[in-house]
Amino acid sequence: MAQDADLQKALDEIQNLSHDPFIPKNLKARLQGIIVILRDSSEDRSIRINRALDSLSDLAESSSMPADTRTEVYNIVSMLESMNA
Repeated sequence: MAQDADLQKALDEIQNLSHDPFIPKNLKARLQGIIVILRDSSEDRSIRINRALDSLSDLAESSSMPADTRTEVYNIVSMLESMNA
């Protein structure tokens, strides 16, 4: 159950980012896509986390990503990596 709580916390953080008014719309759409990936119960949890990690890593490299938001994305990446260990 703690794993579900950890995953929900990561989802909440991504959701908060996707509502940030300072993030460009294209990045918000990508964040929404990551939420869909993590909520897709038809795939194994570790696969969903790996797919989300790939997407978040690509997102963090975006030149239109504000620096403070990039830090938040890296924090989410760390959360997900610790769940996948």
